Amino acid sequence: MSKAEVARSSAIDIAQEEWEMGIKDPSSKYFVDREGGLYKAQKVDGKWEAGEYIEDEHEMYTYSRIVDYIQDGLQWTWIEKYRNRSFQWCGAFCSFLFRDSVKDDLRHKRFSSTYRLHQWAKEDPSLVVDLKDIQPGDIVIVGKSLKNGGKSYGDHITLAIDVDSSGVHTIEGNAFGEHFSGTRCEGVIKEYRPFKGKGDKYKVKFAYRIQDHHIKDEYLTDAFAIPPSCAVEETLDD
Repeated sequence: MSKAEVARSSAIDIAQEEWEMGIKDPSSKYFVDREGGLYKAQKVDGKWEAGEYIEDEHEMYTYSRIVDYIQDGLQWTWIEKYRNRSFQWCGAFCSFLFRDSVKDDLRHKRFSSTYRLHQWAKEDPSLVVDLKDIQPGDIVIVGKSLKNGGKSYGDHITLAIDVDSSGVHTIEGNAFGEHFSGTRCEGVIKEYRPFKGKGDKYKVKFAYRIQDHHIKDEYLTDAFAIPPSCAVEETLDD
């Protein structure tokens, strides 16, 4: 396996682990910090800010995990508190899945939005995957049709975990779908994204595949261990 293949396989494993943690979005009434502190959301001069600290009795850790995605995935460390809808973190979640493997500057500059990924693919066509060739571990962009208000570069970032002839099974953040608890809610969820869709239904629009030249030089050297599920060959391709 090449380093990029290992990275994509590992991203699937990490996504599954994050889904099993049951990460949910907090109520928009609160801000949460990385340590799990919960704060009342208040509007000051038309802008939402974190107010009084509250000792939370809810699932603080699952809320604060979203700040981990933003700070460790994108390395946007200036975002210290998160409020539901204050930041679209689907790209942050995806960047977190590749935090050990993909170069820091690429995650920092490219993963935060569908627009930035689209521009990256224009500059580096090796990223682009034909929709009929999508594989598990690919970054899949979904969205509404243009006539239904969708963006030309897509609306939402997901990770493919399985593919069939009709669509893609995904794990994604900042979305509403199948939660680990068995309910449908907003957070880290599993969803099925079809290739064809009507109306405002999200469908698969683009797919991008991480390649070897996107991978950190030190990935899978002495500083890293090959994930057990990926260790199929003794020698890695350079």
